[in-house]
This record gives sequence, structure tokens and C-alpha cells, in this order.
Amino acid sequence: MESVNIILNQLVLLGILLGIGFGFRKIKLFDEKNTHGIAKLVVNLLLPMLIFELVAESGVQPSAYLDMMMYAVAVALIYTFMYFLGTFLGKLLGLSGKRLDVFILFMMFGNTNFFGVPLILSLFNNPTASLNLSQQMIVDNLFLWSIGLNLCKRHLGISDLRSQIRSMANPTTIALVLGILSLTTGIHLTGQLQNAVLGLADSTKYLSMIYLGSLLAGLDIAPIIKEKSIYALVVVKMMLLPILFFVVFKFFFPIQSAQTVATMFALPGMVTVSILVAMHDSDATYAAGIVFITTLLCLVTLPLVTYVFTLLS
Repeated sequence: MESVNIILNQLVLLGILLGIGFGFRKIKLFDEKNTHGIAKLVVNLLLPMLIFELVAESGVQPSAYLDMMMYAVAVALIYTFMYFLGTFLGKLLGLSGKRLDVFILFMMFGNTNFFGVPLILSLFNNPTASLNLSQQMIVDNLFLWSIGLNLCKRHLGISDLRSQIRSMANPTTIALVLGILSLTTGIHLTGQLQNAVLGLADSTKYLSMIYLGSLLAGLDIAPIIKEKSIYALVVVKMMLLPILFFVVFKFFFPIQSAQTVATMFALPGMVTVSILVAMHDSDATYAAGIVFITTLLCLVTLPLVTYVFTLLS
């Protein structure tokens, strides 16, 4: 029950921050330009600072990454499984073209950056959590900027390996590499520079949730709210599969690691995916609807699946 209480407390905090962003957008203290500016700040500065801090100051010995390499491999297998399951389930639901591609994307990618990292660190603020999260972020980025990017623009008939490689050279990936270098070499930030990085990292949760609330307030999801495939996504991806992953993982990894990976796949739709979908002229309305509905419903589904985890432990 302690895990459920922690999740509920975090969701209350995140709900308040979402409400602030939502309210500010509705009373026009924020507009689309402000919202976009916050997104750029979070994605290009705050989130990389959080990832760097998470890896570099994790307290994990470099050898632990090798010892837990099978965890990263298992996470990669889940992403692969989710791709094929999303393709099968989407076609079963009658989806095709852009909408099918977007459905597969959200079957694969949850809101790891804005929701997942703060939640897991609230549940398990220890070296193992940092190790698991950094492994998850590495795998997540590899899949997002390869298979994910291809899905975003598959309707355009473009498959450009060079642009994919350039896309992977983003601030988050660079922060991961620098964090690993810091960890392996033992060279760490000190003094006021370290304080600056830590302060920026700590602010990620707050500004990202305010941004997400402002984003949701600006969406017109009325045309998509009755789309049954979104609710299938909620039931299968955010409820049933996380429980299955937890049951399987706890036979091979510590309970904490099993709950971490299960929680990361129980998250609502990734905001970054909706941005990429819009940038590549795919089904942006459908993507926005998925983000909106899954974010609202996760306030119910996350505590529920966490309670099931406690029963299965």
C-alpha cells in the first residue's frame, strides 16, 4: 500500500501542476507561443540536466551496468514486442495509414520523460532506480529516433538513415553520454556548477507538468474523443500489459526493477511523440487526443495497477 500512497501523492502534485498550466492557458496568461517556449526549455535544457544528474550522480558502479545488461536487453525486447502488438491490434481495430502508425507509436512510447522519471524517483530514490531509469532512457531514445521516427513519416515514403542519425544527436542523448562518461571516469561536477545542474534537474517535474497542462488546454479533441482505439490503448497498454510485464520480470529481476519497467509501460501517451507526429504531417489530431485522454485516465489506471503490483509482490 505504501507504493500506492506514493503514487497517489505524486499524482495529486502532478494534477495540481497540470491544473495550473491548464488554467493559465484558459485565462490567456499563457498562449501557444508561451507553451512552445516552455516545451523547448524542458526538452532542450531541463530534461537533459535531469538525465545527466540521474546517471552521473547515481552512485552506481560502472560494473553494475554490465551486471544488469540483461535488464536493458529485456526492455528492448518489450519495445519490439509492443511494435508488433500495436500493428496487430491496430489492424484488428480497423486502423490504417497514418492513424495506424500513430497508434503503434503510442503503444510503444509512454510519457517517460515528464511522468515516468519523477514517479519512479519518488518510489525508489536509490542507485538501482537510477540504473534502471538510465538504461530505460537509452533504449527509449534508440527506439524513438529510429523506428519511432520512421513511423512518424512512413506515409511520406521517406527513409533517410542520415537524418535519423542526426536526430539521435539531441540534448537528451548527449546528456546520457556525458553522464555515462562522468560515471565511468569518476569526474564529477562540483561547487556552484553542480548546484546549478541540480536545481535545473529538480525543476523538470514542475515545468514539464505546467507545460503539459497548457498543451492540453489548447487541444481540440472533440472530433476524436469517441475513438474506440484510444480506450483499447488504455486497457491493453496502460493496464493489462504492465501487470503481465511485472509478473514476468519479477522472476528474473528484483521486485523494484520489475515495478520500474512495469510502471514505465503503464504511462500515458508521450508528448514528444505528438510533437513529432505534427512535425511530419501525420495524424496530429488523433495523437493529441491520445495524449489528452490517456493523461486524464492515468489518474485512475496508475494507482490501480500499482495496487495490483503490491498484491503480486
